[in-house]
Amino acid sequence: MIGTVQDITEHKLAEDLLAKNEKRYRELYQNSPLGYQSLDAEGCFIESNPSLCWMLGYEHNEMVGRWFGDFLTHVSAEKFKLNFPRFKAKGAVHAVPFDMVTKDGRIISVEIDGRISHDEQGNFKQTHCVIQDVSARKQLEEELDQQHQHLEELVEERTAQLAKALERAEAASQAKSTFLANMSHEIRTPMNAIVGLIHLMQQAGATPEQTERLDKIEASAGHLLSIINDILDISKIEAGKLTLEQSDFHLDAIFDHVQSLVKEQVRSRGLTLEIDRNEVPHWLRGDLTRLRQALLNYVGKPINLENLLSTLANWLPGPAKFPEH
Repeated sequence: MIGTVQDITEHKLAEDLLAKNEKRYRELYQNSPLGYQSLDAEGCFIESNPSLCWMLGYEHNEMVGRWFGDFLTHVSAEKFKLNFPRFKAKGAVHAVPFDMVTKDGRIISVEIDGRISHDEQGNFKQTHCVIQDVSARKQLEEELDQQHQHLEELVEERTAQLAKALERAEAASQAKSTFLANMSHEIRTPMNAIVGLIHLMQQAGATPEQTERLDKIEASAGHLLSIINDILDISKIEAGKLTLEQSDFHLDAIFDHVQSLVKEQVRSRGLTLEIDRNEVPHWLRGDLTRLRQALLNYVGKPINLENLLSTLANWLPGPAKFPEH
């Protein structure tokens, strides 16, 4: 007997490794949560894993040999028929969307990643595809789009409501301004008559006591007229255009006026009104009318010194620009 002996240990190890790798990839193929399929040159099923069968509701033998387009909606089937030759020429595709029809008639949205394989001569052999069900994601995107559209509609509706509310507010503001202007005019007319009668009485001659009283009435009427004029400034206040007057005046004139107006009221309550000018300059620059109005309000009710000084500081920016005289 004549024979040869060859060491095939490495070849045997390679076969064992190949078998182990094939078993491992087969397990991954069978147990993967994603759908896998293999198509021939005509686009018919060669192989499909259990996940794809479960996804579509078919048994494995119901899918093998059938054209892939049979499991698509009409639109997606026409899309597959048109693009399959291009896919074979291109060699790979990524995240191509299709709508598939399950065995029970449901339509699911999927994305397909595919790659072709060739034989030893370089000819087209088959297509390997991964199919992922994206129906839940697509539904969520559609719901988000609907919510976004609904929010836009709500914004438009609220904007229209705000525009109407603004129109109503502007109309009400205009009506209020008109009412105040009319009322101020109606009040100013008799006040002017009172001031005129005071002048006539002063010119007609009066006792010193009467003259003093007429002067007080005239000062009060003048103050009241200035307040009435302020009512007309409400529109300026709302527009932010009201400015304080800047004029030079003597502080004693304000104190004397305030004292003459409230002297009887203070006396009737058994109180005494004292004026302490402290170190305040006699001549000041600011809004005379509003300062006098504030002092009358402060005399009529308790108020702490801090608030009084703060208000005076805002309405009296500084001393007059000429020497005391």
